[in-house]
Amino acid sequence: MNTNKPWHRLHQESDIAFGAFTIYRDMGCVRSLAKTAKALGKKKHYTSQLEKWSKRYEWVRRSLIYDEYLDHQKLILAEGRLIELHNFALDNGKKIIEELVQISCGERWCEPHNLKAIEMYLETIGLKKKEYKEDVSSQIDRQKWDKSRALLDTLKSGSGNFN
Repeated sequence: MNTNKPWHRLHQESDIAFGAFTIYRDMGCVRSLAKTAKALGKKKHYTSQLEKWSKRYEWVRRSLIYDEYLDHQKLILAEGRLIELHNFALDNGKKIIEELVQISCGERWCEPHNLKAIEMYLETIGLKKKEYKEDVSSQIDRQKWDKSRALLDTLKSGSGNFN
């Protein structure tokens, strides 16, 4: 029944030995034969039987390969999730910033905390300031663009001085 993955049941491995192995394997970094015996509801002396199976069926090697496989799968999932979050931030971040530009074109627009907050947000989502300026300028009317030019110039210069 082995499908060429070392953590699957080996051809010569009994049902009982494989069942014990899966418990051992799934314990992760805290695995031990004593803990496996306890999880099986066996007395401590049962570890000698587990030790025989462990050596015969290479539990340590197979478990380490399984751990590496799981780590790799977690990394793939995490990278995929980061890409999803980044794309979500870019898609929605542009919308949020456009709303801020439209809403904030009044007197409160140039307050230092507003400028700094938008600059920090742009850096957080990885949106280049030039791309933001071009994107926003094509979507809002000329009058609002003129009113927000001070912010965008400040963001483009990266000076961080908003006074």
